[in-house]
Amino acid sequence: MIVPQKRYAIWQTRCDGFHEIISEENAEWVPRLVSFTNEIESECPDRDVVDHARSARRQAIAFSNTKSGDRVYTFNGFLASLLRLSIALGIHLTAITANTILMKHEIKLNLTETSEIAP
Repeated sequence: MIVPQKRYAIWQTRCDGFHEIISEENAEWVPRLVSFTNEIESECPDRDVVDHARSARRQAIAFSNTKSGDRVYTFNGFLASLLRLSIALGIHLTAITANTILMKHEIKLNLTETSEIAP
């Protein structure tokens, strides 16, 4: 399964958007995050991205089930997982963009070489 660059960009934006809604004060955001990570798991072919999505989901669920004493520690673990997911998605975007630039450059080189050879 091939996932277009636009899909990775949407996931990256949504992932980064969670920083605006998550709170250590409550766990109301957990169902939205679980839904988001389930979407990535079902649609993304990259095992690394899927593993980070699973980790973020597990950490979020653990946070929602944690009593107040350990909540800060669990929340920080979740933030680290979310950051790793964001980085994994960002690496995909960077790699795809670099590959696109290289492909365009190669096409230009091939066109130049062809025009020099042709009369």
